[in-house]
Amino acid sequence: MKISVTDFIELIEEEKYATKAVAIKESEFGQKIDGALEEAAVFGEDSLDSGKLFEFQINVANTTFLIQSGIINLPFQDAKKVTHFFEDGQEVETKLYLTTKSEFINKSKLRIEKVADDSEIDDSVKKTIVDFMDVQLKEISDNEKESKEK
Repeated sequence: MKISVTDFIELIEEEKYATKAVAIKESEFGQKIDGALEEAAVFGEDSLDSGKLFEFQINVANTTFLIQSGIINLPFQDAKKVTHFFEDGQEVETKLYLTTKSEFINKSKLRIEKVADDSEIDDSVKKTIVDFMDVQLKEISDNEKESKEK
């Protein structure tokens, strides 16, 4: 989906994007993540088909993962900053980003990765997301243990 930078900022600021959240117990992550990502794929496709950006949130223990359709690797709350990278009226293709939020991920408590050059969640994107989530959850767990040992 193509969107102008101006429209992108307006839609985010006015919270005119589709959003949905699910929770998965950490102990059930392996069994339930595929179903959650299938739900995200359908939700994302329906949102884009209706001309809306989307955010699909997956909560796992003390970690929040956000699958977002956007134009740059910035969280939605920083939408105004996109003007530092694009011209106001410029048309940009949306991409898919995975944001990880956790007290134990890094100093900023936030990590963003581009997972697709468009906003479609196909099987290869699902695999990329699961692989990235697995790595992040392990890193978060290790960092949390380390912080408790100090």
